[in-house]
Amino acid sequence: MRPLSAWAPLALALLAAPRAAAPAGETPGAAPALTFTGKPFPPPGLPGDQALLREMLLAHRDMLDERAWALRALQRLGDARTDLRLAEAARAAPPGDGPRLEALRARLVEAWSGAQELLTRPWPVDPRTGCRERGVAFEVLMGTASEPPGPARLVATRDQARRCLERQTVPVGRLREANRALRAALEEAQAALVGPRGTTATPPSPAPASGRAGP
Repeated sequence: MRPLSAWAPLALALLAAPRAAAPAGETPGAAPALTFTGKPFPPPGLPGDQALLREMLLAHRDMLDERAWALRALQRLGDARTDLRLAEAARAAPPGDGPRLEALRARLVEAWSGAQELLTRPWPVDPRTGCRERGVAFEVLMGTASEPPGPARLVATRDQARRCLERQTVPVGRLREANRALRAALEEAQAALVGPRGTTATPPSPAPASGRAGP
């Protein structure tokens, strides 16, 4: 089984890749405070358009948060050599504990590999910018409609924004589930590797860039 430390260079490369910043001025877990163009939310427009833009803003923030959490978790797991520590602990453990620790190691590596595969596979949207470009275009035109459906250009831009959001939602949802599995395995590994003085052999779970508690 390939050790987690072998994947550390990939995690570092992905962390170094440029990515769009989430809309600023937001409280973690709350509705967006600012739009894609940096204006107070909601901007002028029909209620349905405001709701769609809000969904796009939250989906964009979730995408950046989930990717940031996964990348930092993978990097720290590789740096800490958590899988190798578990293997060593399994070899040194009493006969009844060895299989349990080895099974935990297998679950951790499986969860790690699942998150890594989702990060590196092709996404239906750019994983660095998501639907931001579509959101900006949609936001700019939102105020041109006094009643639905609005000018033809707005109708087309709205449809493009909605389709982009649908494409973005699928990989973000899968990554969120993978992060939950990875967090659970990581927390169990940390508990199993507690030293005699109560210190853990692995660093604490990294928080997402926005400061949320994570998946």
